[in-house]
Order: sequence, then structure tokens, then C-alpha cells
Amino acid sequence: MKGVVPVMAWQSHGDERDLGRTKLQDGIMIASTRVLSPTPSCNDSNGGLWRQESTGSACSSQNNKWTSGWGLSNVMTDPVFLDAEAMKEKVRQALHKPAYNVADFYKDSGVWQQIARSPFFENLVLGVIGFNAVWIAIDTDWNPSRMLNEAPVIFQLAQHFFCLFFVWEWLVRFMAFRSKISGLKDGWFVFDSVLTLMMVVETWVMSLYIHATGSSTTFGSGNSSALRIVRMLRLSRVARVAKILQALPDLVILLKGLFAAVRSVFFTFCLLLFIMYVFAIAMTQL
Repeated sequence: MKGVVPVMAWQSHGDERDLGRTKLQDGIMIASTRVLSPTPSCNDSNGGLWRQESTGSACSSQNNKWTSGWGLSNVMTDPVFLDAEAMKEKVRQALHKPAYNVADFYKDSGVWQQIARSPFFENLVLGVIGFNAVWIAIDTDWNPSRMLNEAPVIFQLAQHFFCLFFVWEWLVRFMAFRSKISGLKDGWFVFDSVLTLMMVVETWVMSLYIHATGSSTTFGSGNSSALRIVRMLRLSRVARVAKILQALPDLVILLKGLFAAVRSVFFTFCLLLFIMYVFAIAMTQL
């Protein structure tokens, strides 16, 4: 094979520049080891013909002079292949990166943190959320009243139960935090806080206001702005179903993949639209 020369074929009286030029012409590039002819300052202890370059040595500084002159300094010193060990270390760091857990912000002792860390508490919350999602469909089909005060008793009891339970859940998580400001760092807790606040306004605040002012007939007779607020508050209950995603990590991965593909799908759609437009113009001219 042209350009491959046995190591011992070079003699000790060979010139360094001739060696570098011959190697360059033959297409041989060495990443981290340079072959040097022995000089008085570069002989090894055995007087041999070859050695590896030692960083910072006299031979290294002498060798850098002629490699710079021939434009070989970058070619001869930069590694050709990536460091496999460095790549493995990056993969290990990514795999061993600690996963986010909201329990890290909880107290180390106390009743509240014990309840919040309990698997039974998590399963209970998910079960009530699932039942609430089913009940929303039942309430939509079978509840004839727009206002909670005028609804049948069973619907009023169910709504007050759900509101009380979710307020209790929020209170347990809030009291479990070591620092209350840490709750703002958890996205799910902020999400729960907003939904719980809207549910309290819909269930208790609006009901007390209507009961105190006696304006239920006003809401039912055509106060459209107030009705829109009530409907928006009722629709917000559906958003709580998103918490079920915490128990379905596979579904989360699927959603992340869909969001990651949105950009590619959008440009594919633009390309197809452009092709259709061009051919539509072309066909109308025929």
C-alpha cells in the first residue's frame, strides 16, 4: 500500500524536514505521535531511532519549529478521532443526573410532609381527579341549571366535595414545603394553585355572592358577561385532568415527540402547499 512505511525503515541519519515532507506527500498524518530522527538532544536512553513526543520537552519545542514552518502544526497535533472515554463520561453524567422530585423541597419531619410523601395520598388524588373528569361529563349532560345554587342537590354536594378535597390537597402540599416560596419552583403546584383558586371562586365565592345579593335571576335572565365568567370557571375544571400525565410517563414522552416534530411538520405542510399552488397555477394555463 503506497505511503505505508515500516517504522524501522528510516535511518537515524535522516533529515527531519525530509521526513515531514515525505510523510505529507505520502498522505500519512499522525495525530499525537511524531517520528523524529535522533539528534544529540533528542536521543532516548537506549539510543534508539523512535520515541513519542513529550510535552514541554526540548524535543517538543524543536519539533514545533519545523512543523510550524511546513504548516503541519495543526495537522500533527489535533486528534483525528474523538476521545471515547470522554464520550462515555458524558453519557454517564447524563444517565446519572438526578431526576427532579418535588419531595426534595419538603420538610424532613412532620405530619404534612408524611402525608404528601405517601403513595396512598398520590393514588387517592389521581383517583379523585379521574372521578372528577367523569363527573364533569355527567354534570354537563344531566344538570339543567347554569348556577350551582339552582342545581339539584346531588350536583351541589358533588361540587362542594370536589372543591373541599382539592383545597385540602393544596393545603397538604403547601404545608409540606420546607420553604413556602419553594412552591413557586414546582410547576405542578403552581398549576394546582391556579385551578384550586378558580374552583373556589366558582363554587363558594360566586355562590355566596348570589345568595347574599339574591341576583340568581339576573344571571339567568341575560347577564351575558357574568355567564361567560361562570362558564370559563367551569371549563377550567377540565384542565385538572392534565395531572394524570404524572402517572403516565409514556404518554408524556409521546407528547414531547409530537411537540418536537411540530416544526418539521409545519415546513412539510408549507412545501406541499407551495407545490399545490404552483401546479394549480400551471394547470389553469393549459
